[in-house]
Amino acid sequence: MPDSFAEKTQRWVTLCANTEPMLGEMPAAQELHGKVKAATVELVHMADRIQELEGLAHTLTVQRRSLLAETSEDALRLKAHLQAYLGRRNPELVRLGIRPVTRRKNGTSAKAKAAAEAKAAAKASEAQSVNAEA
Repeated sequence: MPDSFAEKTQRWVTLCANTEPMLGEMPAAQELHGKVKAATVELVHMADRIQELEGLAHTLTVQRRSLLAETSEDALRLKAHLQAYLGRRNPELVRLGIRPVTRRKNGTSAKAKAAAEAKAAAKASEAQSVNAEA
């Protein structure tokens, strides 16, 4: 399993700290040591900044959800006010992004019609069987 970011940076910090006493004996390694040490410090600062930003992102997400719920409720109230003022069937509501209420057809639903037909058919067949017996 690959090492985590923290394990890698800790290893590099340890490497730099333990090689500092030997740098006088190895002048060629001084430049590499400096680069590794500076890069490790920068990586740690970046990791800290990323953690701060993730915390901020979480806080902003919570605030956004709260504001979204509040705004949704306020928008519904505004819609209700506009419908009350203009009328629920007013075509002007379309311009405001609100679908006007349309009048429903005054008639029996298909389900009710089918039930009534079935009931009538049952009565008719019952009447025929009674007439046939008589």
